[in-house]
Amino acid sequence: MKRRSSNLELLRILSMFMIVVHHFAFHGTFDFKTITNTNQGALLATLILESFGKVGVAIFVLIGAYFLVEKSFSFKVSTL
Repeated sequence: MKRRSSNLELLRILSMFMIVVHHFAFHGTFDFKTITNTNQGALLATLILESFGKVGVAIFVLIGAYFLVEKSFSFKVSTL
């Protein structure tokens, strides 16, 4: 049995959390149509939290590709 890579699994879970934070910030907290001078702090916080999603997706895809590269594939060719 192959040993699990706990550090990569933890990084994958962290990237999932970053994606959820991105979706919460983008779809749930701030209405960009009503920007006023009093909401500049909220706007800045939302923009920072939104960047988490882009980084989280990149990390998640790279970890998935890393695990796929380690697998060995076998192809069967069938002829008629």
